[in-house]
Amino acid sequence: VRRKVRPRGVPPALADSEIFYTENIHEASAMIGRALAQTRITVDRNCVGRFAASMHGVRLRNVSMLYLDLSVPATVDIPAAGKYFAVHMPMSGSAECHHDGHVFEANPIRALVTSPGKSLTMQLDDASPQLLFRIEEAALVDYLVRLRGRRLSEALVFHPEFDLTSEAAMRWHAAVQLLHTEVYHKGSLVQHGQGIGGIEELLMNSLLHLQPSNSVSYTHLRAHET
Repeated sequence: VRRKVRPRGVPPALADSEIFYTENIHEASAMIGRALAQTRITVDRNCVGRFAASMHGVRLRNVSMLYLDLSVPATVDIPAAGKYFAVHMPMSGSAECHHDGHVFEANPIRALVTSPGKSLTMQLDDASPQLLFRIEEAALVDYLVRLRGRRLSEALVFHPEFDLTSEAAMRWHAAVQLLHTEVYHKGSLVQHGQGIGGIEELLMNSLLHLQPSNSVSYTHLRAHET
């Protein structure tokens, strides 16, 4: 019997919220599929004996904070993302991402943003755990419609490369830190079921402000907020 492979770098807020742990590749694919969308994991045969996968996470209402760790280099294929937007933030290592016609490396300074219905292939390097934020499509689109004051003429699609080093990106980091703090500390408003909508909207607002898309611009949003 193998000793359980301890996941690396799990955020304190998620440490007690393990969703699954498995050393079976097919089971890992199925479990990730439940959290995201239908998934297929492939691993080099030389690494199969060392494979282990774990996910920790919490869901508020329309935002989920997840931490995914695969113990060996692996390819993760999602033929069509579900009805959610996701921000994949590698905590270390890297992942070569193929998403909606774009190919680039996601790493600790460049995140991946996925849009509903789009295919995704990630070739994860060794030691490449990810902090992942899943935002339900209906909630984000609803929020954007309220900001704009009119309905969208086409499905919202974000540019997949998210630069985490810019000065403006501090807004995203602050929103992530606030969410982590509220989930972690016992007695916080979120722990008592209060203020959840405000924190979720801060995260959504930050993503909409910072990340280019086909339906919104930072200047346009600011005009509607003032």
